[in-house]
Amino acid sequence: MSVAATLGVKALGVTETKYDPTMPALRLEINTEPLPEDHPVVHWPSLVIVYEKKNLLESGISNPDLLAMLEKREKIFNQEESDSEEEARKHNMSYDSDDSFIDDDVEDGDLKVRTKIGGFFVATGDTIASEKIEEPERPKKEKKKQKRKRDSDEDVTISPEVKTQLSKLRKKLNADSSTYTKDIIRQISKDTTAKNPLHLKLLPHILKIDFALFNEKAGTRNKIFEEICSLIPYTNKNHKNMTELVERFCETIIHKEDENRVNLTDLEKLKLEWYLKTTTKRRNETRKRTQRKIKKAIEKAKKDKTKMNSDNRPGYSDLRSDIYQIGLICNKYAKLRRLSGHKDTDDSSREDVFGKLIENFPKKCEVEMKIVKKLWESERRRAEGPRKKENRKRAANGTTSPRKKQKRKGPLRSKRYAPLPKNSWEDSQFTAS
Repeated sequence: MSVAATLGVKALGVTETKYDPTMPALRLEINTEPLPEDHPVVHWPSLVIVYEKKNLLESGISNPDLLAMLEKREKIFNQEESDSEEEARKHNMSYDSDDSFIDDDVEDGDLKVRTKIGGFFVATGDTIASEKIEEPERPKKEKKKQKRKRDSDEDVTISPEVKTQLSKLRKKLNADSSTYTKDIIRQISKDTTAKNPLHLKLLPHILKIDFALFNEKAGTRNKIFEEICSLIPYTNKNHKNMTELVERFCETIIHKEDENRVNLTDLEKLKLEWYLKTTTKRRNETRKRTQRKIKKAIEKAKKDKTKMNSDNRPGYSDLRSDIYQIGLICNKYAKLRRLSGHKDTDDSSREDVFGKLIENFPKKCEVEMKIVKKLWESERRRAEGPRKKENRKRAANGTTSPRKKQKRKGPLRSKRYAPLPKNSWEDSQFTAS
């Protein structure tokens, strides 16, 4: 098979023959003789055409059409004649035989070089620029904070008060075994809202335990709650579940009127003390969390050299998103303080926290108490809606308005005409008056 047929060109005078397995269709002879020094580039399609032209001329066959086609194809391969740059780029499959890129001596020991021609990693061209690879300095990794080891069972010390309450809880379940059956205890363990009457009888012991463990470490609290879970199989065995159960048990104290604080029982006083302590801690944590957000926003603005004024207040958006929750906790704190015998008001409780938050803003931001109060009121209205006006007290005997009295009685009826007879078709009923 000729090169012309291989290139997809029907040469003049070439006849097609059947394929013979004993005769190869294409014979490839590899010429290994060295190329001339002034021609280091090897382009295989162009090289094949060169040898085809040479054989054609040596054979003495006169075929000007085939020779013209080969010369045209050679020019295209040599990028001397092409319809577009894309076509020329497609035909350019040459590589430099003298290019050091194809050698294996790019890496020599510790020396690493990068071959670059015009910014591309290619294997063509006359010169190759070598650069030493400099590895960038890696930033030092920060040491990972070691996780705090939880207290082992041997390190946990249980106070006598906690031991006493655990013993009382165990005795109560054993003494009333007919009441606290396995099914009942299973129901109690799923009572997350603390509304089951039998569960409410057990929660005072858990309240006293949690109150005694208020400032203890998480490991100690977890260990004690595991003891409780061995008696009542709660699903969540984390100590936070114990605090949530106690909070559901104690939150009913908030509905007590301020005037009834003198008549509180011992259990209600303990509920009040635990709830006030928990709310105070939560109030401080919420305030500190918002303070950190504001400080972080102000530090970022200073670092970016952002201009700060009354129109641009870094951290004000964080205050807006948190102020509603802060206000609710302050109101709850004030209510519990009043039940404890103090004279705190909701406004004073909020102003105390708002004032500490205002201190974090620079003076040029002009964040004042009246602005924060207005912000709180707008966020409260958005969450709760406008406050409804109190209804006026009505008279004990009902409404005093004649118009409303008449409306209740119904429409006025005329007394001018006599009532119709029962049997309207009986003539005897129609008598002259």
